[in-house]
Amino acid sequence: MTSHSITKNKKKAIYGESDTKRREFLTRGGAVAALVATGACFLQAVSPAFAAEKALERGTPEQAKAIVAQAIVLYDENGAQAAFQRFNKNPPPTLQFLDLYIFVMDATDGKLAAHALAPSIVGMDAREFIDPDGLNIGQAIMDAASPDGAWVDYQSIDPSTGEVIPKSSWVVLHDGYIFGCGIHPQ
Repeated sequence: MTSHSITKNKKKAIYGESDTKRREFLTRGGAVAALVATGACFLQAVSPAFAAEKALERGTPEQAKAIVAQAIVLYDENGAQAAFQRFNKNPPPTLQFLDLYIFVMDATDGKLAAHALAPSIVGMDAREFIDPDGLNIGQAIMDAASPDGAWVDYQSIDPSTGEVIPKSSWVVLHDGYIFGCGIHPQ
């Protein structure tokens, strides 16, 4: 018996003796595969719409202020090293949710001490961040920050769409650091 005969005999055992039954099986299998493929295409088409709708949920100015206030409390209770480590590695949900997150800059040299969304940029000088309109974001934050807090407006890339859109950060000067949280105004 040749290998071709063995393969043909295996097919007969799987699909049945007649070509008609085999064609029916393949046709039904093809219909099922088409149905599954159609369902998968539908889910792929619909999922981005749901994801985009979810991604467009935005934090409010009040929530941004609350995040900064909570971060300052954690800083005061735990000290700089422990607080910043927590902000960078495992921020509590009160400090990072929706499109909101805490960041902290050294008020004297502009270097980022904490960044809940992108801890890999900690240590960078925020004065190196220039928005598309030419505004030095880090310097603007350093100039505006006060113990009472202030809003700083600039352009930023929206992480959910990749588009450049307006952003405002609430920044508070506290104990030589600037604690901030940005919102995307709606």
